[in-house]
Amino acid sequence: MSFDYHFPSSQIYSFEANPGCFEVLKNRTKDKKNVFINNIFLSSGLIDVPIDFFTDEKTDLVGSYYPETQLTKTTSTKIKINTDTIDNFCKKNSLDSIDILRIDVNGYELETLISGTKMLDEKKINYICSSFFNICSDDKFKMGDLSEISKFLNLKGYRFIS
Repeated sequence: MSFDYHFPSSQIYSFEANPGCFEVLKNRTKDKKNVFINNIFLSSGLIDVPIDFFTDEKTDLVGSYYPETQLTKTTSTKIKINTDTIDNFCKKNSLDSIDILRIDVNGYELETLISGTKMLDEKKINYICSSFFNICSDDKFKMGDLSEISKFLNLKGYRFIS
């Protein structure tokens, strides 16, 4: 979906931790005045703390916070990336609300949502759209559990629509 096409007066903030993907996204949106690209990782509690991020050596378009996923466990390279939370980013950028929060983070959905706890508690996020794919076959990292995501969102007054 091209949000800038369907909502031309909107401001779109995009977050891409993987440097290779970030450059591709930045180049694709360089002429769009309402699209703001940020090379940071939205984490549940880390603000301006470099963390380890794992990218695939064969393609810089695959990455994960988790070192051993089905996608990165065989040929991954560790790099440092910068972090922030949804709540802190919104505060720093004077964003009072989010109309659509689109999340595609390969198993890190719950942590990303937790990073916006204040915005969620205050009902300042109107709609959450998320892709879901459990990228870890052995549940070693307890990530990507839809029931845990659902419990968290229910506590905040949100619900799943499929």
